Amino acid sequence: MKKRMTTLAIIALAMVMGLHAQTAAKAETKAPATVSEETDVIANPTKKQLVGIWQVFKDKSDGRMYGPLFKILDADGKFKNLALHNKQNFNFKISTTGSWELKEGALVETIDADCDNVFAGKTNAMEMTLSEGGKMMHIIWMNVTSGVRVDEYWEKVR
Repeated sequence: MKKRMTTLAIIALAMVMGLHAQTAAKAETKAPATVSEETDVIANPTKKQLVGIWQVFKDKSDGRMYGPLFKILDADGKFKNLALHNKQNFNFKISTTGSWELKEGALVETIDADCDNVFAGKTNAMEMTLSEGGKMMHIIWMNVTSGVRVDEYWEKVR
Protein backbone atom coordinates (compact mmCIF):
# COMPACT_ATOMS: atom_id res chain seq x y z
CA MET A 1 0.00 0.00 0.00
CA LYS A 2 2.82 2.39 0.90
CA LYS A 3 4.60 1.61 -2.39
CA ARG A 4 1.38 2.31 -4.33
CA MET A 5 0.86 5.65 -2.58
CA THR A 6 4.47 6.60 -3.26
CA THR A 7 4.03 5.65 -6.92
CA LEU A 8 0.83 7.72 -7.21
CA ALA A 9 2.57 10.68 -5.52
CA ILE A 10 5.44 10.46 -8.01
CA ILE A 11 2.99 10.27 -10.92
CA ALA A 12 1.05 13.29 -9.63
CA LEU A 13 4.29 15.26 -9.24
CA ALA A 14 5.36 14.31 -12.77
CA MET A 15 1.99 15.42 -14.11
CA VAL A 16 2.20 18.75 -12.31
CA MET A 17 5.73 19.24 -13.63
CA GLY A 18 4.52 18.26 -17.08
CA LEU A 19 1.60 20.68 -17.00
CA HIS A 20 3.88 23.51 -15.95
CA ALA A 21 6.50 22.54 -18.53
CA GLN A 22 3.84 22.42 -21.26
CA THR A 23 2.57 25.88 -20.29
CA ALA A 24 6.09 27.31 -20.29
CA ALA A 25 6.94 25.66 -23.61
CA LYS A 26 3.74 27.00 -25.16
CA ALA A 27 4.58 30.52 -24.03
CA GLU A 28 8.09 30.26 -25.52
CA THR A 29 7.00 28.75 -28.83
CA LYS A 30 5.92 31.26 -31.45
CA ALA A 31 5.23 28.88 -34.33
CA PRO A 32 4.65 25.33 -33.07
CA ALA A 33 4.58 22.43 -35.46
CA THR A 34 1.06 21.30 -36.21
CA VAL A 35 0.03 17.68 -36.19
CA SER A 36 -0.10 17.77 -39.97
CA GLU A 37 3.61 18.64 -39.95
CA GLU A 38 4.92 15.58 -38.16
CA THR A 39 8.71 15.59 -38.32
CA ASP A 40 11.33 12.93 -37.58
CA VAL A 41 8.75 10.14 -37.87
CA ILE A 42 9.59 6.81 -36.23
CA ALA A 43 7.24 4.29 -37.88
CA ASN A 44 8.24 1.28 -35.76
CA PRO A 45 9.23 2.51 -32.29
CA THR A 46 10.60 0.26 -29.60
CA LYS A 47 8.90 -0.50 -26.30
CA LYS A 48 11.61 1.48 -24.53
CA GLN A 49 10.71 4.59 -26.57
CA LEU A 50 7.05 4.33 -25.53
CA VAL A 51 7.55 3.81 -21.79
CA GLY A 52 6.70 6.98 -19.88
CA ILE A 53 3.98 9.51 -19.16
CA TRP A 54 2.14 11.04 -22.13
CA GLN A 55 -0.28 13.99 -22.17
CA VAL A 56 -3.02 14.37 -24.78
CA PHE A 57 -3.14 17.54 -26.90
CA LYS A 58 -4.91 19.20 -29.81
CA ASP A 59 -3.38 21.68 -32.22
CA LYS A 60 -4.97 25.10 -32.35
CA SER A 61 -4.08 28.03 -34.58
CA ASP A 62 -2.24 29.68 -31.67
CA GLY A 63 -0.41 26.52 -30.49
CA ARG A 64 -1.08 23.26 -28.75
CA MET A 65 -3.89 22.92 -26.25
CA TYR A 66 -3.08 20.27 -23.63
CA GLY A 67 -5.89 18.24 -22.13
CA PRO A 68 -6.10 16.93 -18.58
CA LEU A 69 -5.65 13.32 -19.74
CA PHE A 70 -2.49 11.27 -19.25
CA LYS A 71 -1.43 7.85 -20.52
CA ILE A 72 1.15 6.01 -18.43
CA LEU A 73 2.94 3.18 -20.23
CA ASP A 74 4.96 1.14 -17.72
CA ALA A 75 8.02 -0.91 -18.66
CA ASP A 76 6.32 -4.03 -17.23
CA GLY A 77 3.59 -3.82 -19.90
CA LYS A 78 0.87 -2.22 -17.75
CA PHE A 79 -0.89 1.02 -18.64
CA LYS A 80 -3.16 3.54 -16.97
CA ASN A 81 -5.08 6.48 -18.34
CA LEU A 82 -5.59 9.27 -15.79
CA ALA A 83 -8.18 12.00 -16.20
CA LEU A 84 -8.70 15.20 -14.25
CA HIS A 85 -11.70 14.58 -12.01
CA ASN A 86 -11.89 17.83 -10.05
CA LYS A 87 -10.20 21.07 -11.18
CA GLN A 88 -10.60 22.80 -7.81
CA ASN A 89 -8.40 20.35 -5.89
CA PHE A 90 -6.44 18.94 -8.86
CA ASN A 91 -7.84 15.45 -8.24
CA PHE A 92 -7.19 12.81 -10.90
CA LYS A 93 -8.90 9.46 -11.33
CA ILE A 94 -7.74 6.36 -13.13
CA SER A 95 -10.09 6.07 -16.11
CA THR A 96 -8.65 2.97 -17.80
CA THR A 97 -6.22 0.21 -16.81
CA GLY A 98 -4.81 -2.82 -18.52
CA SER A 99 -1.78 -4.15 -20.33
CA TRP A 100 -0.03 -2.99 -23.47
CA GLU A 101 2.39 -4.37 -26.04
CA LEU A 102 3.79 -3.63 -29.47
CA LYS A 103 2.69 -5.93 -32.27
CA GLU A 104 3.83 -5.30 -35.84
CA GLY A 105 4.22 -1.57 -35.20
CA ALA A 106 0.81 -1.21 -33.50
CA LEU A 107 0.16 -0.25 -29.88
CA VAL A 108 -2.13 -2.97 -28.54
CA GLU A 109 -4.00 -2.30 -25.30
CA THR A 110 -5.91 -5.03 -23.49
CA ILE A 111 -8.29 -3.23 -21.19
CA ASP A 112 -8.92 -4.70 -17.74
CA ALA A 113 -11.23 -1.94 -16.49
CA ASP A 114 -12.52 1.48 -17.47
CA CYS A 115 -14.68 3.94 -15.55
CA ASP A 116 -17.66 3.58 -17.91
CA ASN A 117 -17.41 -0.22 -18.41
CA VAL A 118 -17.56 0.29 -22.18
CA PHE A 119 -14.11 -1.05 -23.10
CA ALA A 120 -13.45 -3.51 -20.22
CA GLY A 121 -12.37 -6.90 -21.56
CA LYS A 122 -11.64 -5.56 -25.04
CA THR A 123 -8.36 -5.47 -26.95
CA ASN A 124 -7.64 -2.38 -28.99
CA ALA A 125 -4.94 -2.48 -31.68
CA MET A 126 -4.04 1.08 -32.64
CA GLU A 127 -1.97 2.33 -35.54
CA MET A 128 0.84 4.35 -34.06
CA THR A 129 3.78 6.51 -35.03
CA LEU A 130 6.21 8.57 -33.04
CA SER A 131 7.56 11.86 -34.32
CA GLU A 132 9.43 14.94 -33.15
CA GLY A 133 12.35 12.77 -32.07
CA GLY A 134 10.09 10.40 -30.12
CA LYS A 135 8.31 13.13 -28.14
CA MET A 136 4.97 12.99 -29.99
CA MET A 137 2.80 9.88 -30.38
CA HIS A 138 -0.03 9.72 -32.90
CA ILE A 139 -2.45 6.83 -32.40
CA ILE A 140 -5.44 5.91 -34.55
CA TRP A 141 -8.15 3.56 -33.35
CA MET A 142 -11.79 2.67 -33.96
CA ASN A 143 -14.25 3.44 -31.18
CA VAL A 144 -16.10 0.18 -30.55
CA THR A 145 -19.27 1.93 -29.39
CA SER A 146 -19.62 4.41 -32.27
CA GLY A 147 -17.52 2.84 -35.05
CA VAL A 148 -15.83 6.22 -35.55
CA ARG A 149 -12.11 6.56 -36.29
CA VAL A 150 -10.29 8.40 -33.49
CA ASP A 151 -7.00 10.28 -34.00
CA GLU A 152 -5.20 11.09 -30.76
CA TYR A 153 -2.00 13.05 -30.31
CA TRP A 154 0.09 12.65 -27.17
CA GLU A 155 3.23 14.46 -26.05
CA LYS A 156 5.76 12.75 -23.81
CA VAL A 157 5.90 14.48 -20.44
CA ARG A 158 8.33 12.18 -18.68
